[in-house]
Amino acid sequence: MTSLLRNSATLPAGRSSVRDSAPAQSNVSARTFLLAPAEASSAEYLVTGDKALLSVKSYKSTRIIKPAAMIELLAFPPWL
Repeated sequence: MTSLLRNSATLPAGRSSVRDSAPAQSNVSARTFLLAPAEASSAEYLVTGDKALLSVKSYKSTRIIKPAAMIELLAFPPWL
């Protein structure tokens, strides 16, 4: 499952891997770095383990969920 998510993820321009995608600045900058592309791409979900982001629950049209919740959605899609 992790491989599926990793292989189908879209990285920001100029980034070659997930490891070099997030800036090594403050947590606020890192969170903004994740929320801006989610908004720009109209992402349905942002999957994270970050407790501060998870406490937000959603940002505009993007739901912020734990990896376990995404795995459950993929295993038992509500649209089927």
